[in-house]
Formats: sequence, C-alpha cells, structure tokens
Amino acid sequence: MKAKGYSIWLMPQGEIYRYLSEIIFRLSKKYNLPYFEPHVTLLGGIEGSEKEILQKTEELARIIAPHEIRLTEIDFLDEYFRALFVEADKIRKVMNANREAQRMFGFNSDYMPHMSLVYGDIKKNVKKEMIDLLSRIDFSKISFDIKSLHLYLTEGEVKDWRKIKVFSF
Repeated sequence: MKAKGYSIWLMPQGEIYRYLSEIIFRLSKKYNLPYFEPHVTLLGGIEGSEKEILQKTEELARIIAPHEIRLTEIDFLDEYFRALFVEADKIRKVMNANREAQRMFGFNSDYMPHMSLVYGDIKKNVKKEMIDLLSRIDFSKISFDIKSLHLYLTEGEVKDWRKIKVFSF
C-alpha cells in the first residue's frame, strides 16, 4: 500500500525507542511485513510544498509544549496502516497538539493516538496470533517524553519513507 504526503511523528528516544523498534522489526521479519520506526503520528497525509510544510511544522513546534505519551493496550483494525497497534492515552496535551496541527494544516478529523506495530493487509487470525506473541509485554507500563516533532516524507511505499527534519520544542 502506498501513502501520500508528509507526516508529523512523535517518536520515543533512547532505550524505549530501541525496545519498540525491536518489537516492530521482529514482527516485520516473522510475517514478511514492512519495517518502520516506532512513532505516534500527530498528523498524516499533509500535502503541499515542502517549504510551506517545513515552515508550518517549525511554527507548530514553537507552540507545543513537551509532554508524555503513555501507551495503553494492543488492538487492531481492518486497515493497512492500523493493522496492529498500541493505543496511547488521550491526554489533554496530546489531543491539544493534534488539534493545533489540524488547525495549522487545515484538517478536521477524529484523532486516535496510537503506535502501530505492523502495517499490512493481515487476516484477523494472524493478528490474534501476533497479540498472543506479544502477550507478555505490558504496554501500559511504557511511556516516553516528547520533546520534538519529526517531519517525514511518507510518500509511496513504507521502504521509501524518509526523515525530512526534526524540530525540538
């Protein structure tokens, strides 16, 4: 499946990044799915000139305060980019950051903060198998601080996605 445009990600750092990255990597290898870096998408599908998107993302980073992402429970949907994910708490700072991003980029949509673990068109029984594999992980004990926005070009196949710039708060 191909994506369009740019995305603004909230990403863990350090040991939490390595831990979550390893989970995503192992699932991608075992099930022959695309690997991607651990992230919570603040806003995706942003289209327009890169220069304008860079300016708006920089402005957004100036008005968002550092905050924490707390993961909750694993779930899945019948969607390619939300095939298997861990929900994140809808704490006020996260929801406000998304509202501000939507306002700035002219979006108006519901927001469900989450961290995907796999992307793909995957049968329900395989997703349940993945959940069983991950059953010993208590995702609700995982949280990480957000101190920057990561702008990615998420055009085309997942393997072609690339980081454009990081904006610290």
